[in-house]
Amino acid sequence: MSAPVDPVQVPLPPWFEPGGLLDEATEAARQRLEQAMACARFEPGELIYALGDEGECLLYVVEGEARVFRPDGPDGVELDLATVGPGQTLGETTFVVRGARTASVQALTAVTAWRLPFDVLAAVIAADPSTGVIYRHIAESLATANRAGNADIVSAAVEVSLAAKLLITVIAIQSGTLLAAGLMTQLMKQVASTTIMLVGYLAFITAIGVVYASQIKLPRAAFGVTLDGWRPSLRLAVRVTLPAMAAVTALKWVLVTAIPAYAHVPVFDVLDVTRDHGRTLSQQLMVVGVSALVYALVGGFQELYARGMLQGQMYRFFSPRTTNPWPAILVSNLLFASIHVSWSMPLAIASFFGGLLWGWIYAQRPTLVGATVSHVLLGLWIGRALNLFALFRFGPLAMGG
Repeated sequence: MSAPVDPVQVPLPPWFEPGGLLDEATEAARQRLEQAMACARFEPGELIYALGDEGECLLYVVEGEARVFRPDGPDGVELDLATVGPGQTLGETTFVVRGARTASVQALTAVTAWRLPFDVLAAVIAADPSTGVIYRHIAESLATANRAGNADIVSAAVEVSLAAKLLITVIAIQSGTLLAAGLMTQLMKQVASTTIMLVGYLAFITAIGVVYASQIKLPRAAFGVTLDGWRPSLRLAVRVTLPAMAAVTALKWVLVTAIPAYAHVPVFDVLDVTRDHGRTLSQQLMVVGVSALVYALVGGFQELYARGMLQGQMYRFFSPRTTNPWPAILVSNLLFASIHVSWSMPLAIASFFGGLLWGWIYAQRPTLVGATVSHVLLGLWIGRALNLFALFRFGPLAMGG
């Protein structure tokens, strides 16, 4: 329940001031309205009135903020309609159409408001035509609210459309990648080269990305395809990636030193000594060079998908509730890592934790430059220079890497 407030301590609405809404009203009309008004205070979280309540008064907010919402939104989810603050009124629709309240209103902060009974307001307007300006003011407030509401509806429809297109694209990429990974993995076993897998994956995500981009009307910068802020993004990427490279190098050194099964494995294993490819040195170097080039291209497209499409758009959807980037980073990385499971569990795990780093870089500067450079550098260092995943093919860490 609202608490009464000493009206002496609360300024009247500016309607009563010289040059205000009631400037041309008679003194009798002004006094009758002023005498009928009562001041009330609502605590944070308190329901000012509920959908379906009998409408009996107009409220003028003096202090605080309140939200207007429908508790009967889709699937039982509350639907926020507007936020009102000082100088705004509540209950205009009920006054015009008379009857039950058409929405609920809840105090977000402590709210102080003047109550003006509908019956007194209607009687004063009927008796003194000069006060009809109040009715016009209410009509204008309703028109403004309706325009804002229509804009919100359009904006919500756009967000729903973007979400639907993103969902369809994610399903296509996730399921298509899982299916294609099986075929590419088999081909890789036949030719003993990751290049086949990488080229096939590159072609696949390129095709899906082109289709998605053709359906979305957002600017390229919304997907991180921009050079704005690329220098600080690149500096940040280098500053955090070099220590990460040093850390994984130290990790492999510890593993090959401490575990006897890996004693024959060098720390730097560009040519992959744990697998006999039956190729000459020049042939192996050629394979390494080609696969490194293709991986660099794949890394860029993966960042466009994981950061530009997934993380960027999820941040848009989370942002009405929070500006913390980590929910978007975590969810997008779970999706990103899951498409690597068909290739190997170690790769999926590495993709998830690496993605946390790249997602954080992207969150600091929404350009793909820094995240892509870090992705390519760290990926090639772990996968090619150190060949860390070879340790998961045998020995105590065997996971099918």
